Parts: sequence; C-alpha cells; structure tokens
Amino acid sequence: MGILGQNVKFAVRQLRRSPGFSLTVIVTLALAIGANTAIFSVVNALMLKSLPYRQPERMGTIYTRIQGQELSNERHHVNG
Repeated sequence: MGILGQNVKFAVRQLRRSPGFSLTVIVTLALAIGANTAIFSVVNALMLKSLPYRQPERMGTIYTRIQGQELSNERHHVNG
C-alpha cells in the first residue's frame, strides 16, 4: 500500500504541474467513456437482448412478387 500511495501522490503532483494537459486527459477520458457507454447501450438494445415474444427466431416477413404488366414487390403482414 505504501508504494501505491507514493505513486498516487506523484501522479497528482504531475497533474498539478501541467493543468492544460490534465484538462485534455480528463476531457478525452470523459468523451471516450461516454461514447463507449452510448454504443454499448445501442448494441445491447438491438442485438444482445432477445425479443419479448415466444419463439422470436420464427418471426419473419413474407414478400410476394406479382409479374404481369406492372411489377410489384409488396410486403404482406402475417399475424399468427
């Protein structure tokens, strides 16, 4: 614990010595931590959490293609 205390005191002395560098380091760390948290929140919500349905792997969309004079690519919603 003695060495850790000495290292902390030295770090505080160095940060006091150059306040511009200290401010830059603190702002950079704050932005990096905030960006990391925001990206993880989005990834967690979209990809990691399972959907609140029974058997979510069975969900899908059915497309139909009607050929004739006018081509149509419509989506049909299926409930079931």
